[in-house]
This record gives sequence, structure tokens and C-alpha cells, in this order.
Amino acid sequence: MTNSNDRLDHLFRRYINDEATAAELQELFDIIKKTSGDELGEGPARELWHQLQTDQQEYTVDWNAMYSNITAESKTPVLPLHTYIQKPSRNRKWLLAASSVAAMLLISAGIYFLNSKKDTPVATAQLQSKFGNDVAPGSDKAMLTLADGSAIVLDSANNGLVAKQGNSNIEKPANGQLVYNAAKATDNIAVQYNVLTTPRGGQYRIVLPDGTRVWLNAASYLKFPTAFTGDKRNVELKGEAYFEVAQNATQPFEVAVNNMQVQVLGTSFNINCYDDESNIKTSLIDGKVKVVSENDASILAPGHEAIMNKNTNDIKVAAADVEDAIAWKNNLFSFQNADIPTIMRQIARWYDVEISYEGKVSTEKFVGEVSRNSNVSEVLKILELNKVHFKIEGKKITVLP
Repeated sequence: MTNSNDRLDHLFRRYINDEATAAELQELFDIIKKTSGDELGEGPARELWHQLQTDQQEYTVDWNAMYSNITAESKTPVLPLHTYIQKPSRNRKWLLAASSVAAMLLISAGIYFLNSKKDTPVATAQLQSKFGNDVAPGSDKAMLTLADGSAIVLDSANNGLVAKQGNSNIEKPANGQLVYNAAKATDNIAVQYNVLTTPRGGQYRIVLPDGTRVWLNAASYLKFPTAFTGDKRNVELKGEAYFEVAQNATQPFEVAVNNMQVQVLGTSFNINCYDDESNIKTSLIDGKVKVVSENDASILAPGHEAIMNKNTNDIKVAAADVEDAIAWKNNLFSFQNADIPTIMRQIARWYDVEISYEGKVSTEKFVGEVSRNSNVSEVLKILELNKVHFKIEGKKITVLP
């Protein structure tokens, strides 16, 4: 390859892997603009791009669309990167192919805006507001309520042995995690129930007495026995949790959720059952689960989800975006054509803030991922790139028209 080829190759790789600096992004666009002729069938950049595609078979590039948007003289926003470059889903990133350095804010955050009417992304070049105060993200916080009603605030408890319940030693090996180390369960042990509760702005992990691992999202509740006896392992959930169930074919695992049950042998799945959501979603990552409501039942295959309507208890099964379903577990907000009320409900839980609205609520849709480790202002500023505005007053966020 020539030096030009090498440089284009380097910049392109950094671009698609979300590693390009603002200067490198601008350099990439400048190379394309300066080395391509008016006809896309000719020009050095076209030739270099073809060479790169030959070297990188895993990428499918729509050069024409990308070139047109990068070199456009109009104010029409450019399309998202994945419109032109398709990669394996395991490396999924949402980026905006921007023609200005200012839009690197969107690229670094990994989010773009989708216009609900035209299905075309829209982005403004500059932020529209500054926030006078800020709210820090949530953290590992939870309360454990023992069988006698006594409560332990886990985020302030020392690491080590926290309590004893029945034949289980309850240990906190590290911040954000609780482990029940149980002796072999016997049917003559009196079953005691404990409750793990996370507040708004909190999350926690727990290893149950059978070895099942549970990640509990903000504003959630998990009730479980200190020993699993009998022919089933029963727990009760409110809010949201991700489960990795320890296999035991002779003792199925069941999660009770409102008027629904999820029956499991050994598998990984996510349940979202917040009170302020209209549906209960059970998303299966691997294994097999059966979802049962008062008047319906469905068996899920990996990569699918059961959506139960709370009003009718009817269950609909659909293909699931499992990465989206468990993004919160990986410290990400993930938006898939999410409207502002949906996004703000997630923000309210994680940042423990009150949400209010002034005027007409936007019906625009958002797609993307943002770190849950960000302060709330960072998330709001990204949303503001797309004509949605906010103000923060203490622990209250107002969505402005």
C-alpha cells in the first residue's frame, strides 16, 4: 500500500471502532473530500476504499451514501455510521458520521437521534443549554431485610460476614455483592425469607443459596428463602433483575412477578416488571423458560422475549434484542426507538430524580447507548443535540418543549 492507503486504512479502522479523535475524524473526512472526483466511479479515495474493503471482508460499506453525506454542502444531517458500515452484532456500536468536530460529542457517547416521521437521524451541531447543577449516577446500594424484620444497609456494612440465617452464612465479599453460603439444605429446616431491596439510584448483585446469580437493578425487590427446600426454588421479583440460574433439573427455579410466573431449569434471562411500565418483559439469553400468566402461557427460545400486557395478562412472544435487554447490567443505558417518557423513566430510577413536563411532550425516537456512569447532565446534553431541552433544579428534571 502507499502511504495514503496506510493512513486511510488507519483512520478508517479507528473510525469504525469508535477510537478516532476529533482531529482524526476531521482528517478522514478531509481526505475523502480532497481526493475524490465528482464522479464516484473515479478518484483516488474510491480506489483506496475498494482496497480497504478487499482487506477487510468483515465490513460491508455503502461508499456512495457515506461519500454523499460527508461531502454534502447542505445543512442536511449525515446518516449514522452503521447505515454504511455493517459489522457483526457482537461489536455493535451506534455512532454518528459527523461532518463537524462538534458532533464528536455524539460519537463519543454512542448515540444518535431518529426522526419519528422520516426515519432519518437529525442532529444539531451545538448544545443548546447549560445546566446550573448536576446529579451523580447511581451506585451499589441496597438494604437486606432478615426474617425477623431487622434491616442491614449493605452499602455501609463492612465486608465479611454480615449475618446468619438458618443454615446460611451471609457474606459481603466486596462492595456491590452479597453471597449466601449455605450448608446442604434439608427438608426439616424451617424456611426463612429474606428480602434484598435496591433504592432509586442503586443496584446490587447477590448469589442465592443454590448458587444462582442475580443482578438487581434500581428500585427493585427480590424475596427469596435462605434455603431452597421442597421440589421448587421460588423467588419473588419487583422491578428488574437479570438471572443466571444454577442448574438443578430436579428442582425447577420459579420467579413470581405480579400475575405471572417464569419457570426455569437452568438459564440466563432478564425480567423487567416495573410498576410504571405497561408490560412485563422476560428476555431469554440462553436456555429455556416458560412464562405463565393467569390466562396464557408461552415457552421461550434463546433470543426471544415474552411481553405480557398488564391489563389483559395476554402474552406475546417476539424476537428480542438481548444486548438491549441486559445493557443496564453492563452499565449502559440502551435506547431502541425509545421515546422521551421511556428514557426519562430510566433516568428517574437510576439518578433518583423527579421528572416533570412542560408543554407538549416530544414524540421523537432515540436509538443508542450511553454509559450509566455518566452524570445526568451528560445524558441530557446529548439528548439536547436533537431539539429536546431540560432544566435541572435540585433533584427535579423538567422536560421543556
